[in-house]
Amino acid sequence: MLSMTGFGKAEGSYHSIRFTVEIKSVNSRYLDVSTVIPRKVAFLENPIRDYLTKKLERGKILFILNLTGDTGEISHFQLNEKLLQNLLDLKQILKEKFDVEGALTVTDILSREDVVELMDTAVEEDALAEAILKTTDAALASLEAMQKQEGEYLKEQFERDLHSMSREIDAIDDIRQTNLDQHVSTMKERVGKIMNQYALDEARMYQEIALLADKLDITEEIQRFKSHLLQFKTYLNEKDSVGKRCNFLLQEMHREVNTLGNKVANADISQRVVEIKNRIEMIREQVQNIQ
Repeated sequence: MLSMTGFGKAEGSYHSIRFTVEIKSVNSRYLDVSTVIPRKVAFLENPIRDYLTKKLERGKILFILNLTGDTGEISHFQLNEKLLQNLLDLKQILKEKFDVEGALTVTDILSREDVVELMDTAVEEDALAEAILKTTDAALASLEAMQKQEGEYLKEQFERDLHSMSREIDAIDDIRQTNLDQHVSTMKERVGKIMNQYALDEARMYQEIALLADKLDITEEIQRFKSHLLQFKTYLNEKDSVGKRCNFLLQEMHREVNTLGNKVANADISQRVVEIKNRIEMIREQVQNIQ
């Protein structure tokens, strides 16, 4: 089982270009990929986005690519000679016509972005993309290792909560029949008193008692809840993405225990129902973090 929260980082190189790939992942209902890629290699954005979409299933993903050590393979400076000549001519005009003195230094020229332009260099895009995607694989492996570690921690928490709920539902099952017998006995006693005072249809009264007893019976809810518990435990050991299935199962478990709580009129069972609901909510919050 994998958590959706994690971080992976890897470094690579292509000729003199060194690059670092960072991948951050947090929980999200769907797969949502964002990228931060230097403008000079913007052509890599779609290939990287497609690659991550194939490799990942869920989570809000942030991919960051940093480049260092560029010695001209990706970009280079280029002198705009025509603009520089215009600048020098303007300096001469200022001196001759307006008597404005002053030296035009190399620093002055290099500081002008329109005179010294940063240009893209033709690169072997496929080769560079292959190198960066290879490093992306290493970052993904690092991300998955952290997600697996976090997933194991969440799994242990889930197992503790499931064990607690299993203990509570078993306790409810143990007192289920006693609780039902007590309610039927109480109703029979009350009906008997009424029949002694009023002329009532005895068969009809016992039929009503049987219907009430059926409404108080929680056997089916208990069995379905136990079945959901077993299914949830099975999901915890699967390698596939199980987050959505676990979340759906929790909804069903909550519905069963809610129905169960509404049917019984027993303080002990009601307290155990509250404890089970509390555990379900605790698991539901954490399930949002697993894939």
